[in-house]
Amino acid sequence: MKSGYWLFILTICLSGSGIAASFAQEYDILHPPLGTEGIYDPENPGIEYLQQPSEALSLLPSSPTGNYVDWVKAMDDSLIEPRASIYGDQIMRAISMDVIMQQTGSMPYVRFPHYDHSLILSCTNCHTAIFLPKKDANPVNMYTILKGEFCGVCHGKVSFPLTDCFRCHSSVRDKRVLDE
Repeated sequence: MKSGYWLFILTICLSGSGIAASFAQEYDILHPPLGTEGIYDPENPGIEYLQQPSEALSLLPSSPTGNYVDWVKAMDDSLIEPRASIYGDQIMRAISMDVIMQQTGSMPYVRFPHYDHSLILSCTNCHTAIFLPKKDANPVNMYTILKGEFCGVCHGKVSFPLTDCFRCHSSVRDKRVLDE
């Protein structure tokens, strides 16, 4: 087997320990150079004018999963300032309202933090194209999320992956519910 395979396995094994980010970044595993990741054309002469992901993202706080950047901490530390829209024609409104999803089987409830999301996205990014703003109007479940619907539109692509279950399933169930 190629050595890159074993380095990948080692990175997966260490990812929960915080060691992986510093170890793997040195080898451009987390953020491969443009033109080697299968997105940008390495033959395009304009590629040299783009900032390399490892250079840009190494200045931001790390996270053990996803694209290895803690975007909420980066905003809290004023390292980034997201725009409400590409054209600047929308207003960003931070909404301090959590939604607790209780249809989670035996898993802890899901706490959806509007505040964290509304710091990054304007309301129209999600409402009404992805989510209807009405209680129980969205049949969110892991199957639909894994198919790329609802939360899966972003999570697993541009936000943290679905393998970190307890980042979402973070609300402890009421003991009375467990006893029933």
